[in-house]
Amino acid sequence: MNIENKLARVLLVSFVILFLELLLIRLIGTEIRIFAYLGNLVLLAIFIGSGVGMLLKQRFPLLVTGILLLAITVILKTGVFNNITDLLSPINENLLWFQSTGGSMAQAAKGLFYTIFLFFLLLFTFIPLGQYLGEIFEESEQTILVYSANVAASLAGMWAFSGASFLNFPPLWGIVGVQALLVLMARGKKMRIRHGLLIVLTIAAAFGGGEKAAGKLLQTVWSPYQKLTLLDLPDTGSRPLGHFLLVNNASYMGLYDLSDQYRQDVQNKLSTVTMPESYDVNFADQYRLPYQLK
Repeated sequence: MNIENKLARVLLVSFVILFLELLLIRLIGTEIRIFAYLGNLVLLAIFIGSGVGMLLKQRFPLLVTGILLLAITVILKTGVFNNITDLLSPINENLLWFQSTGGSMAQAAKGLFYTIFLFFLLLFTFIPLGQYLGEIFEESEQTILVYSANVAASLAGMWAFSGASFLNFPPLWGIVGVQALLVLMARGKKMRIRHGLLIVLTIAAAFGGGEKAAGKLLQTVWSPYQKLTLLDLPDTGSRPLGHFLLVNNASYMGLYDLSDQYRQDVQNKLSTVTMPESYDVNFADQYRLPYQLK
């Protein structure tokens, strides 16, 4: 194999490894709350997987990476692991993760099992990529040139992820993009066809169904820093109409209708209820207070 071919291969795999690494750290940390605090655990799994792949002699095809990426997409989209934080709550005596207060040590063991399972799922996802990169280094006599290409493509992968985040690019589309790059790295027509099928399945898994939410989902935006989800809240009769904003799937703020018409409706309802003599509806709304003082 000539040096140009080797450089093209090392550029491609190095780009994929770094881009996918950052993408999974953000995506898993957002969708599974506890990993927002344990981001280094995801990073460690990726480092170990890539390193072990470079050392192993037994070959694992890149199809393994594609299949496991599809599995990760299904896990995150269906939310089957989203309760890990609640399951682990008995281990933690403080409400740091907005978890429930109930639970048993048996549930904590289950949560720990899910965490370890996800750790090894990520680890094995990167083993074939590490092997692919290791083979190039092993076959090459111009190690410095190949390593320089490795560093340059890794930086490009980081910049590509930063650029995608700046453009509000949904991370699940990033996984689809990586699946497409795996087609270019696959050897043989049959393997490329199989990787092409994985692209279709990944798209179906990532965008085949809507997100579960307490209200009607209006919009989800992946800003450079957060996942922002806006819900249209249903009319329950006990709260004003409006919207609710989730940040990284956690409750953040309500945007309610506090118009004069709504306040008048509230006053009319209160007039039919016996209230304490000291109660003043004008000051019942904390957001109204500055205007009352003005």
